[in-house]
Amino acid sequence: MGPFCDFCSRKGHDASKCYKKRNKERKQVFASETSFCGTNQAFGVSKDWDQFLIDTAATSHFCYERDWFKNFKELTTTKALLADKKSTCEVKGIVDVDFIVKDIKGNVKITLKDVFYTPNMRRNLISGARMDIAGLKIIWSNNVMRICHSNNEYFFSAFRRDMFYIVSGYPLLDSVMYTSVDLNLIHKRLCHVNIPIIKDMCKNKSVKGLEKVNIKIDNESCIACNVGKATGTSLKKNYVYKRVTKSILDKVHMDLWGPAPVNSLGGSKYFLSIIDDFSRKIDVFTLKSKSEVFSIFKEYLSRVQRELGRKLKSVGTDNGMEFGHKDFVTLLRDLGIRIERTFVYTPELNGIAERFNRSSMEAVRTMLQDSGLQPRFWAEPLHAYVHTKNRCSHKLTERKTPMEIWLGHKPSIRHCRTFGSLAYVYVPIVNRNKIQPKAKIGTLVGYAVKRRGYRVLLPKERKVVEIFTLKLMKRRMA
Repeated sequence: MGPFCDFCSRKGHDASKCYKKRNKERKQVFASETSFCGTNQAFGVSKDWDQFLIDTAATSHFCYERDWFKNFKELTTTKALLADKKSTCEVKGIVDVDFIVKDIKGNVKITLKDVFYTPNMRRNLISGARMDIAGLKIIWSNNVMRICHSNNEYFFSAFRRDMFYIVSGYPLLDSVMYTSVDLNLIHKRLCHVNIPIIKDMCKNKSVKGLEKVNIKIDNESCIACNVGKATGTSLKKNYVYKRVTKSILDKVHMDLWGPAPVNSLGGSKYFLSIIDDFSRKIDVFTLKSKSEVFSIFKEYLSRVQRELGRKLKSVGTDNGMEFGHKDFVTLLRDLGIRIERTFVYTPELNGIAERFNRSSMEAVRTMLQDSGLQPRFWAEPLHAYVHTKNRCSHKLTERKTPMEIWLGHKPSIRHCRTFGSLAYVYVPIVNRNKIQPKAKIGTLVGYAVKRRGYRVLLPKERKVVEIFTLKLMKRRMA
């Protein structure tokens, strides 16, 4: 005689393989839970990105990735009960998530409905109970969990890693990206620019990429800003500068900062800032010595005049020796450019350039603090800050960004990412053999200067490269 099942009284299988017994046991477990349940393992493991963990003990899906969502519905703070019936976690919203599963048979799109947003969780969970209610079947075999439709048609698989069944993939960002990014993340992507500026840019639609950011969400206090931008109380009366120029290149403000306490990665000790008075567009150049000021300004002058088809009319500087050099003065006189120099020991008369020096170094300190990079990398956050600053609106430019005034169209910030983010740099096949890794691990340190792309620090090779093809971990710092 063949095997006989003591549970369903049928031939052909024993009780250990009886699907009716398995389904009954599963339903009994789910019926005993009246509220949201998640395993405590979700709080005890390190973060993994672009993954869901299938939990047969959870009665609902949940996700901690705020920028994966669509149809976000904010909830008043709700406590969710965990599986031990003692621990709880906060549920701050209910959402839908479109997720692309990297399956053995190709990419599969799944849509998770009514997902709880739980920012304190360390894992994203898919509820086995919800899959059962949706009519899906789960089949276990050889460390693989196969999910099928009710007609036994294959859907996708989850693979066991340690004691977890993992679904790997990525969110469908076409409908999600920039629709629900919180202010704190945008604040970091824009090199810690002030929150009121971001809110003003959202209201006035100054750039592309902030169309649907929820500005009503309170921003968390930024520790890096508190450390890097702390100031003493000023006893001087506030001075409000009024823009008197009427067009681009009517006047530029220049100043030289330095020497730096440590040389940059490229050996620079100074940086020269040139700021257009009308548009407030900033150009920054790092220098190894003060003698380079003349050649850099000459190159800048030739480039911007050809780019805009205009002539520079006036230059404002302090009384530094580098701006009083014979060659510098002769060049301006021959071109008919008026030079306006301040009095000795009165740098406040060159206030626009001096204030930029202060704000830029505050940003550099903040970004180094937030990313954990050493001070010798100060030139990288400086250039990244200028890149984003030129794409932020200014109160004296009628809520337009410097790049819009300079180029004539609104810029986009969709490419901006958090300074110091973990980056995976793709290695072309010609630069590796068949068994070498296809990517290198690096740190995002800015944006390419003369081409589209990013600047990535490769710590093992001790160099910074400009690259276009890479994958960024949006919320993980290197």
